[in-house]
Amino acid sequence: MATACAVDQKMSLSNMRSRSRRSYTLFAYRESLPFGDIGAVPVDRETFLAALSNVASSVAAVTAYDLKRDPFGLTVNAFASVSLDPQLVLACIDLQSNTLQPIRASGGFTLNFLSEGSAHIASTLASKDQEKFGRIPYAMPESPKAGPVLVDDAFAYFECELAQVVEAGDHVVVIGLVTTGSVLDDRKPLVYWRRSFMSIH
Repeated sequence: MATACAVDQKMSLSNMRSRSRRSYTLFAYRESLPFGDIGAVPVDRETFLAALSNVASSVAAVTAYDLKRDPFGLTVNAFASVSLDPQLVLACIDLQSNTLQPIRASGGFTLNFLSEGSAHIASTLASKDQEKFGRIPYAMPESPKAGPVLVDDAFAYFECELAQVVEAGDHVVVIGLVTTGSVLDDRKPLVYWRRSFMSIH
């Protein structure tokens, strides 16, 4: 009985290890496949957008200068902290955005966290207006690689050096190393929910 039990235990351990190896191999294989080739059935575009529009998020403005020191910027709600040590943040940017090239060229950007009452700033930066910074007050950054600081419309900001760019579908993820920043005041954040800007009550 003891021998049979020992054999059963060995077989059980062997099966567990085998299953573990198979699962790991499958996961690694799927991880290595290009986007869209993993066999998943995507939801339709409307469902995808409707689901995400119900997720309330803060709003930020990513700003940068081109090599001629002309300001560029766009509005994003896909941004996050990445690491505390070193201090890294990320933002997701459309491949077609005209702010992407200045970020690459200058090697940096500023992540401005917009405060309540700044919906007009968010809308302006989300537009294709070539003269958008003619209507937006801003200050020069401390870092030569960072973008304009929206001191009147942000409750905080981070100046960043570009650390990494990762392509992901029709967007890129820009990862920045925070070089300086500040909390400007204690205003509440601007919030985006169901395709509208609003304040926290």
